[in-house]
Amino acid sequence: MNTQMTTIKMSGYSGLLPFILMLIGYYYATGNIKIFFLNAFLAYSAVILSFIGAVHWGVVLKEDAFNNATRSLLLAMMPSLIGWVALLCPPLIALIIFAIIFPCFFVYEWLNNLNILLPRWYLKLRVQLTLFVTIMQVIAIGLTL
Repeated sequence: MNTQMTTIKMSGYSGLLPFILMLIGYYYATGNIKIFFLNAFLAYSAVILSFIGAVHWGVVLKEDAFNNATRSLLLAMMPSLIGWVALLCPPLIALIIFAIIFPCFFVYEWLNNLNILLPRWYLKLRVQLTLFVTIMQVIAIGLTL
């Protein structure tokens, strides 16, 4: 594996650390600190969801012909809008939204032209990261109930 791929993978995997740390904090903390950890977990979920949408902006900007640019740009904005709406919801509802939208957006990427436009390594990495993030969301739901 070349250095660039190692850096990409390490960046992706290290991006999971805030999910892990906030969930551990939420599990062990009490009172206001517990609420802080849950809010930090939700905020980071929204940030990462926005990052996924930003990748689609990049694809649209790089595409020479801008085929379906309007649709692509609208879909590129959806993750940040959904993340923002989720942050306005009660925490349990927000967690459910995140647990649904992360895998749904990946399935969209896989089933549409994005599996052609995006590098294969990106989609392989996204499978792993999406699975992990979704599991973390489900664990957070369980802890919140």
